[in-house]
Amino acid sequence: MSLPPATKSVTTNPGKNAVTDPTDKTALEKDVDRKMRLYGVIQAFRSGRMPDNAQIDQTLKYFIEHSPVDVNRLSPEGKKLVDDVRAILATTRTQIAEKNADEVLQQFIYHTSSQQFRDRAVKNAKTAAPDD
Repeated sequence: MSLPPATKSVTTNPGKNAVTDPTDKTALEKDVDRKMRLYGVIQAFRSGRMPDNAQIDQTLKYFIEHSPVDVNRLSPEGKKLVDDVRAILATTRTQIAEKNADEVLQQFIYHTSSQQFRDRAVKNAKTAAPDD
């Protein structure tokens, strides 16, 4: 069941099904999809999963190509800052592709953040601590 599209009307006596600012359904669906993907990424990190190099590359490429602000409305210093951040992201993207081809970074983060590693580190710290 779907409602009919709302009409825009800012008058003293608005008509039936009239609103001041109707919602664009395609924009709303894109926004919801983007937020659900972000939530999925956050949940994956919480459960200990790491992105592979292709996912990292895709994300960095997206951030390079899509500014969160309207660059045309920025001052020259603001535009320079955006360009500098894009250069840093491009360098990071290159480094991930060249230096992390076998995904050692993800393996390192996974192994050092696991509960087993923390338990072992605590046990080793206790046995190495001098008695008072």
